[in-house]
This record gives sequence, C-alpha cells and structure tokens, in this order.
Amino acid sequence: MALARTLCRRPRLVLLDEPFAGLDRPLVRELAAILKEWQERLRFTLLAVDHDPLILEGLCPRVIALEEGRVVQRGDWSELARAPATPTLRALLDVSP
Repeated sequence: MALARTLCRRPRLVLLDEPFAGLDRPLVRELAAILKEWQERLRFTLLAVDHDPLILEGLCPRVIALEEGRVVQRGDWSELARAPATPTLRALLDVSP
C-alpha cells in the first residue's frame, strides 16, 4: 500500500529495502514484473537493497555489491556474473532461483 501511495506522486526516485522479504518465489516474480512495468511506465529510478541479488536482477540493470558495508564490485549483472569480485559474491550469484 505504501508503494502505491508513493507511485501516485510520480516520484523520480523510489527506494526499496528488501521489497520482497518473506514472500515465495512465484509471488516475488509476479510483483517484480508489476514493479518493472510501473517503473517503465512512470520512468522513475529504482534503488533497491536485498540480500538475494537474483530477486533484483530484472529490476535493476546496474549493481553495487557490498560486503560488511564496503563496496566490493559495481557494474551490470553480466559483469558481476562473469567475474564476481569475492567468494561471497560468487556464492550469491551461483544460487538457483
């Protein structure tokens, strides 16, 4: 509901913190597709934080990966997948949805 109220104001930037926490994968996919459609229609920038990077892959074309509060890598998804900068990032990206 809060997101709907926010989008009614036609923001230029939307910040999301773990937007799909606690939801099952099918519902996450459905909600992510709806959010992506709104993003394209309303043309806002989306800044999202999540511990499961694969959830955000379709929503956010560019990534900044943090470990212990420090930036360890930035780029697009293909760059991260091709050469993850740390073992932790490699493990996160190897998880199957």
